[in-house]
Amino acid sequence: MKTFQILICAILLAGPALTGCSGAKPTQALSAPGAVLWTFQTGEAVWSPPTVSDEVVYFGSDDKSAYAVDLHTHQLRWKFATGGIVRSRPAVADGVVFVSSDDGVLHALDAAAGTEKWQADLGSARMPVRGELGSGYDYQQSSPVVADEVVYVGSGSGEVDAFKAATGERLWQFMATTRVRSSPAVADGKLYIGDGNGNLYALDAATGVELWKAQGCDNPTPAVANGLVYCGSRGTLQEQAWDAATGEQRWRFAVGHSWIESSARIADGTLFVGSSDAATLFALDPQTGELKWRFGLIGDAWCSPAIANGVVYIGGYSSGADSDFYAVDATTGKLNWKLSIRNGVVSSPTVVDGIVYFGGMDGNLYAVQG
Repeated sequence: MKTFQILICAILLAGPALTGCSGAKPTQALSAPGAVLWTFQTGEAVWSPPTVSDEVVYFGSDDKSAYAVDLHTHQLRWKFATGGIVRSRPAVADGVVFVSSDDGVLHALDAAAGTEKWQADLGSARMPVRGELGSGYDYQQSSPVVADEVVYVGSGSGEVDAFKAATGERLWQFMATTRVRSSPAVADGKLYIGDGNGNLYALDAATGVELWKAQGCDNPTPAVANGLVYCGSRGTLQEQAWDAATGEQRWRFAVGHSWIESSARIADGTLFVGSSDAATLFALDPQTGELKWRFGLIGDAWCSPAIANGVVYIGGYSSGADSDFYAVDATTGKLNWKLSIRNGVVSSPTVVDGIVYFGGMDGNLYAVQG
């Protein structure tokens, strides 16, 4: 990373009276792909995937806070203290930010001011996320999803809940067999979600009634496309596809002796998913599950990939060691660039207007030129 920064500074200093090369924050207009545009430091590791809406990036931190940071000034708009760590991805709809926390609560916050509009008890304070990775690797939180003015979320108590987004009124509750760290996927009037025992549920989004159940999805969030539901798991060591209407298995792809913590993403006729111990990003045919290419990472591929403009972005994590954040050609699987991050990356990236946003285990939110 140091060599890369020196190279950027040398290029800038060759021009007319340009300064600011002493730090790791080159200006956006003069930045090459992979250059750090700016960072925002929190008090603890950032596992939460960021959400960008109306020129603001929202995310959570292990310092038990949710943040709103201005994309242009890079300054804090507001910070909301919760009763527990925040590892979920915030959902933003109609001027409200929804974020679940390890305090067992779904918080609905005013997007402009950061004040709480309402909160709902998810019961997950009884089964909190364990902060240390050695304690069963139970580190994920279910992230809320908003569809048709309803917010859906799972919890560590095994609940899947639906609330009116405007008021917090609970519309229905479904009880899974154990904790729910998977996040809901809502499509065509159905909600798909996994639980810690590897059960993939298809629920009626309006009522919460179970439509079908299959085995093979635990912590990852299901992806729904092409009439299929895609998900992986720790238990099966496979990425699988099921018929979205019936739950019939269509294909399965074994990644070897490795968990799948990553949620699949589909773009331009390819399914992209990471695996942990295999430290690999896989590109699969979404109709057949056949391998197109694979790319090896330094560290576990726990976070979910993001795809934009023909590039796949994903981070690696190695406990107690630095790892890299990668940009990989989506067609060929060849490396475009990589960026070393202290303690690695678990936060899934978000790409907006060519800028890649993700959290680091070093406590920083990163904005990087894509």
